[in-house]
Parts: sequence; structure tokens; C-alpha cells
Amino acid sequence: RLFHDSYGNEVDSYTDDSYTKLKVAGSGSVSTGRSIYDDKTNGGSIVLESLRFSGQTLRLMSHYKADEHNELDGNGTTNAVYKDVLTSIAIEDNVQINPALLLSLGLGRHELRPGTVFNLGNPYSLPGTKTATDAQFGLFYDWSDAARFYASIAQKTRLPTLKDRYSQRLGTFVENPNLQPEESINYEIGYQGHPTQSTQAEAAIFYSDVTNKIQTVANVSGIKSQMQNVGQVHISGLELGIKTNVVSWLDVGGNYTFTDLNNISNPSVKLTDIPRHKITANALLRPVENIDVIVFAEHNSNRWVSNTLELSGYTSLNLKLTYRPVKHLTVEAGVTNLTDKNYALADGFPNPGRMWFGNVQYQF
Repeated sequence: RLFHDSYGNEVDSYTDDSYTKLKVAGSGSVSTGRSIYDDKTNGGSIVLESLRFSGQTLRLMSHYKADEHNELDGNGTTNAVYKDVLTSIAIEDNVQINPALLLSLGLGRHELRPGTVFNLGNPYSLPGTKTATDAQFGLFYDWSDAARFYASIAQKTRLPTLKDRYSQRLGTFVENPNLQPEESINYEIGYQGHPTQSTQAEAAIFYSDVTNKIQTVANVSGIKSQMQNVGQVHISGLELGIKTNVVSWLDVGGNYTFTDLNNISNPSVKLTDIPRHKITANALLRPVENIDVIVFAEHNSNRWVSNTLELSGYTSLNLKLTYRPVKHLTVEAGVTNLTDKNYALADGFPNPGRMWFGNVQYQF
């Protein structure tokens, strides 16, 4: 697989809400009131799979991705150029120990190599290459045709992106070129199955030991924020899910996630952007053969977004009608945030209110 993505974008900043005079005060990309981006990503991957050995599926994977961010102002001056190259190579072996027991093993090596770091007015030295070696172990046991139990342990690494390290978010963030990788060891045990012929269910408990967790820290320089490593964090929780066919024309389902966050190294620093409780519920109605009515509700409890601010929880409701007049043609209409709930996931950035939409899709 080979891919090329391009993203061009412009953000214009004005002095007031009449949108008539561009902002000229400030520095960097907002010095002319215009911030113009020309971003590109090139990459590819190769996956080789072998069934040569009896009872084994062996995979070798290699990935390459080059990210490039170019930033100009309204005068055509290049304000910033950043380039990164991420390469990965991994091996996975799924071993069928017996008809009921599957062992999955994986090992991966990742390298993030900075290519270019240029910022007009903020000279940075090129940071060093960051590497990570991750491994995973999974054991899956089929108790019956209708029940599977599993346990897994995985070492994971989040390598900081260009945006994590260098984005000033239009003057609201302080850069952090020395941001370190976030590492975690994740444990999970769970169940997947069919308690009845018409019902699917799943349950899992999980625990993560995170080192150098990456998150936004507010007010590090006046009112500006910064992406920082906030230390060692323990995350534990529970996930439950169910889906059932009540009658021939009605399917219902739901999910619940409980997440407990603990900052072990610095309890006074709040862990942000994750609600303690999250519940979703959905229903699919088929009043006639070619019409579907989908109802989706979501509830999130309170979440901290900084060390001093906790946003209130919310419940949203969405509705969609799908009509298939002929084969391969689908017409959709619906509304999101049906109750016009006023809520936010980030301070000062409320989510949209009630929004109507329509789609037409033809597959061939």
C-alpha cells in the first residue's frame, strides 16, 4: 500500500467580531492576521503473511510515513517548516495450540527521525531520534462456540507528533521540542460471546501503567498552555457492551465504560479530557423493508480540562432515517444533538447545537 495525503488550510484572525480588519499585532504566523498551511504526508506499508507452519499464522509488517508541515503568512513569508519520518517493523505470530486455545505474540520496533526543524524567530536545534520497542502477548480461549475468554499484556509507546511538540495553536500554546515518548504497559482480561442466539455481549477489565503521560497543561506561561509529560499514571476501568435483536424489526444495544485515573507521581496535577463514566445506547428500527430508523444517545460524566476547571457532563441524542429506494442507492436524513444541548469538550469551545443533515450514497 502506498499513500499520499495533502492538506491546505488558512486561518484568518481579525481584531473584532465585525471581521473587517485583519490582526497585525503578535508574532510568527499571526503577524499578518493570516496563517496558511501546506501539509503533506507520504508513506507506505508492506505486510507479508505465511501459513507455511501448521497451526500458525506468521505476519511480518513494515511501515513508513513522512510528515511535512509548511506554514506561511499573508506576505508569502515562510514562518515554519517541520518534517518527521516514522518507520516501523513488526512481527506477529498467532499459534493455534489446540482447537480451543490461541496464542498471539507480537514484537515491534519504531523510530521517529526528525528531518527539518525551522521556525522564523524561534531557532531550534534538531532534536535526536526517538525509538521504541513494543511487545504484546494474548491468550484466547473458546469455552464454547458461543463464548470466548481472553487475556492480554501489551507494551505500547506514543511517540510525540509534530503538533504535540511545535504547534503554537495560533499563539495559545508554548512549544515543547523536548517532549518525550509516552510509554505504557496495558493489561486486559475479557469475555466475548452470545449468551443467547439473538444477543451479543462483551465485558472487559483493564489496567494501564503509564510513564511520561502526554497531556495539555494550562497556564505554564501566563495564560498559555503546553503539551507536557506529566509523570507516572495508573488507569483502570471496566467496559461492558450488549446488542440484541428484540423482535424482527428492532435491534437495541449499549455500552458502558468506567475509567479511574490516578496521577501517581504528582497527585496535584489533574488528568484531563477523559470522563469517569461514559454510556451509549442505540436502537435500530425497521418499520418497512427499505427504511431504517436509528436512534443514538450518549452520556458523558464530568471531565477535567485543566488543573482548575472541570466541565459538566452531558447527554446528547441523535436521530437518522435511512431510505433505500433502489438497489445500491441510499438516502439519509437526520439530526444531531436533537435536544440542542449546550455542552463543551474543551473550555471556550462549545460543541455545535442542533444540526440537520442529508446524504445520498450510491455504491457500485
